[in-house]
Amino acid sequence: MSTLTHTRLQEIADAARQTLGSTAAGAAVVTREGETTIAVSGLRRPDGDPIQLTDRWHIGSTFKAIHTLLYARLVEQGRAAWGTPVADLFPDLAADAAPGWDGPTVDEMYTCQAGMRGNPTIREMFAGWKDTRPLVEQRTAATVRALAIPPKNRGSFVYSNLGYTVMGAAIDRITGKPFEEVIEEEIFTPLGVTSAGWGAPPEIWGRGGLIMFGGLIAGPGKPADPANPQSDNPALISPAGRLHLSLADWAKIQHVFLAGGAGLVSPESIERLFVIPEGNRMSMGWAASKALPGVFRAQQGSNGRWVATALIAEDRSRTAMLIVNDGRTRTLTRSPKVAAGLLG
Repeated sequence: MSTLTHTRLQEIADAARQTLGSTAAGAAVVTREGETTIAVSGLRRPDGDPIQLTDRWHIGSTFKAIHTLLYARLVEQGRAAWGTPVADLFPDLAADAAPGWDGPTVDEMYTCQAGMRGNPTIREMFAGWKDTRPLVEQRTAATVRALAIPPKNRGSFVYSNLGYTVMGAAIDRITGKPFEEVIEEEIFTPLGVTSAGWGAPPEIWGRGGLIMFGGLIAGPGKPADPANPQSDNPALISPAGRLHLSLADWAKIQHVFLAGGAGLVSPESIERLFVIPEGNRMSMGWAASKALPGVFRAQQGSNGRWVATALIAEDRSRTAMLIVNDGRTRTLTRSPKVAAGLLG
């Protein structure tokens, strides 16, 4: 049974919106048995309509765990394998790859230890908003550029959106289909997820900061019109986190991690995705959270205009999800503590 009534969850969602200073907040709790409770608070935009339960939210880099879930499913189907060297994933690009990529593996790419740099360059990001080529071609070009640089400090943790983008290009090759199409077929359709899409969600407007300096996003910025491509990262890096969907559909996916794969993958695959290598900061899409008592694994994601947080209870009986349409640094740092309140 859920540890929260809908009335109490609504109170928490309302309080979260006020505490975090956002104009919109969504909260959900899903149990191992699949019971889901959802509440939303606020307006779709400052002068807009109230948020609806079916509205879609941007989940940022929490998508990375969904990406690795897809790879685990491909492994169980015999179409992919753990431990595969990165170079072996791209035989068509071998001539352009720098020495050294025959060492780092798929596993290290997904735990951000492969020696891959963190992100595309600023120039590549701006070019991505204007690029009209098919996404498979864009990812191939990005992979050529990424693999042209030898792995640096393999084994050390460097949070890498570029690494997940390159792995998206690998899945393009493994399946012979675009990554976006494969995840629809292998994850969303089997789970009954119907609201998923890419980029800024159409109903609720996100909000960035007034000031951006390095990794700091501060001050209340203007609402980001979803019709503007720059309201989200370029489509090039979708495998690293550009998904939007309803809270109910996000809960369906989160339930897979509570229910030992829920028939989508085996319990053994779920356990592999949770393992944090010795000395590392994250597993394949999840992190430990020593600062939050009672939490087994945590994840956060932000595109600078949204902050999504998911926490699995220590006994793995339930997961709490909290999303707000505010990407400021203060929102990012405060959200985990607020989300922990959803675990009861």
